[in-house]
Amino acid sequence: MRRLSRVAAGLHWAWLPAIGNATTPPRCVASAPHSGFWLAPIRRQVWFLALILAGGCLATAAAADSFVVTTNFYNVSGTNWWDVHASKTRARPWTTNMHFDATTRWNLRWTYNWARTEEGYRATSVGVAGTAVITMPRWIPPPQTPPATRQRWLRYIAALMTHEQGHVSLARAAAVELRKELEALPAFPTRQALNEAVEKRSQAVIQSFKEKERDYDQRTGHGATQGASYTR
Repeated sequence: MRRLSRVAAGLHWAWLPAIGNATTPPRCVASAPHSGFWLAPIRRQVWFLALILAGGCLATAAAADSFVVTTNFYNVSGTNWWDVHASKTRARPWTTNMHFDATTRWNLRWTYNWARTEEGYRATSVGVAGTAVITMPRWIPPPQTPPATRQRWLRYIAALMTHEQGHVSLARAAAVELRKELEALPAFPTRQALNEAVEKRSQAVIQSFKEKERDYDQRTGHGATQGASYTR
């Protein structure tokens, strides 16, 4: 028995293998496991400073099997607004897009079995799991920091996180849509045809959510309309 696997994650697309167990569903003559993994890193701009950093043999589901979100931080320092900005510029843990403050990277992993039914080969036991990692700046104000600067920072960070969470929500929706689409695939005459259909359908879902990401950034001004503008 073989399990096939694909993974998708973070620029908006890529692939990786996943593991999972298969069971033979009713009316299935033969079955074998297959899994997939798609990696899609995502980078976006928040104003000029933020980087935003996815037959009877079929089951149905309304949500991804799991989606885990973690937040990492990089430390910045300073006693006034623009000193903190200068510190962020030096401390950002990425070597490209240095004028951005935050990043969100997400990935989707899907697994499925193939089963030979009376109609042909179907994808069964579809599972989709996702992860997202948000990276944000962290500033611990020195005692002499003016209260107004502290409050301004808190507003900015809250707005920046709100925008990042919007991207996480899209990644969660992508996971749900991917599972739904793979479960809805019809039977195919060969395993190769099934595998190609899974690949094509997965890429279509990913491309669709890449477009949704671009629309989200455009509508929000990369977070500026949500308050994630360091110049305000």
